[in-house]
Amino acid sequence: MVKAANPRKRPHTCLRCGGTFARASHLTTHVRTMHEKRRDHACPHCAAAFGAASDLTKHVRTVHEKRKDHACPHCAAAFGQASELMKHMRAVHEKCKDHACPHCAAAFPAPAAAPVAKPPRPPPAEEEDDDEAASLALALALSGGYAEPVRRSGRDIYHL
Repeated sequence: MVKAANPRKRPHTCLRCGGTFARASHLTTHVRTMHEKRRDHACPHCAAAFGAASDLTKHVRTVHEKRKDHACPHCAAAFGQASELMKHMRAVHEKCKDHACPHCAAAFPAPAAAPVAKPPRPPPAEEEDDDEAASLALALALSGGYAEPVRRSGRDIYHL
């Protein structure tokens, strides 16, 4: 958690992790949900449970009532939460691509939009006793197996 630059605006500090909060009630909710893992607010419609009543309210409105109260002023898109609308506006209308791939020049509007790629399947070894090919195959298998390449703009992307 990032601490505030001005401690007078966030005078309540968590003794377990150092997080700071503007209100004592926010600190209490933080301790109950993050450290004690309490989920006292159960959804009456499904098995979901939440640490804060406000999170339960958001869940019921967006999941069960299918409410989308946050409409985009530029297109017909609507969202259940204001944060989702803001992400949409930055990615679609402002064309922001703040998340760069550490391996190439590709950029994406959100971390979830970036492809997660594994190395390609190596070609079959020329000889069965080729130690280097066997080591590579073993390393790839231990790291989660083989995956097909990610296709982006007509080219394959492979990342190690």
